[in-house]
Amino acid sequence: MGDERVLGSPEFVAALQRTTEAAARARGPRVALDTVITRVCRHLGLSRAALTGGGRRAALQRARARIAYLWVEVLGHPARPLAQFLGVSPQAVYQAVARGRETRAEWERVLKR
Repeated sequence: MGDERVLGSPEFVAALQRTTEAAARARGPRVALDTVITRVCRHLGLSRAALTGGGRRAALQRARARIAYLWVEVLGHPARPLAQFLGVSPQAVYQAVARGRETRAEWERVLKR
C-alpha cells in the first residue's frame, strides 16, 4: 500500500483507512451546496438570486436558516463556503443554523429528495 518507512506497517495503513472511511460515512450523505440551495429554494418557492440579493424578508431568512442548518449541522460542512455564497459572515451562518434547528425534521426530508 505504500512505503513502510513513511506510512508505517500495512496493518496500520489499513486500519487508518477503515477509520477514515467510517468517519466519512458517519458524516452523512455527500450533497453539494448547490443541491442544498436548489432544493430549499424549490421547497419554499424562492429563486436562488433572492438569497444573495440581501433583504430581511421572513421567507428569505427562513430559507437561509434552513440551508445553513442542512449544510453545517446535517452534512457537517464548514460555514465559510456558505457564508461566502450568501455574502454574510460565518458567525451569521452559525446563528442561522441555530434558527434552522427549530424545524429540523421538515428540512431533513427536503435534503433526502
